[in-house]
Amino acid sequence: MEDFLILIVSLGFTGVGLWGARQVWKSRVSPYETGSFLSTMVGENGRHGYDAAVSLAWVPILAFTIAASIFNWPLEGTAIAETIRSLVVPSLLGSGLLLLLELLFLRPRFLVPPHLRDKRGWIPEWIHSMRNRRSR
Repeated sequence: MEDFLILIVSLGFTGVGLWGARQVWKSRVSPYETGSFLSTMVGENGRHGYDAAVSLAWVPILAFTIAASIFNWPLEGTAIAETIRSLVVPSLLGSGLLLLLELLFLRPRFLVPPHLRDKRGWIPEWIHSMRNRRSR
């Protein structure tokens, strides 16, 4: 029963993440400006990267959901369960790397919402602000 509850909660978080991604992509809603408590951690330089990374934050949760599915259904010992088990860690590492690339550099561009593609990520924005300070 607990495994089923974990699966349902994970699917719920994935659904909320997909809904949030749709809001960011279609209506240009900015999670940074809507008062998210994590936006204070990235500061002003990371505002565009934060918006892009939040639009893909459902990917790691989806990986956890797929991993939780092994324990929910009688898949233990099957080839599918072993394949899922062997892909969980690489998929989590890959999705984490993808989120960091979007937050820091806004790359790859095809995964960045269209209205943010001409903006700079966290590190390029920081470098730009340092150059502006130096030139003053």
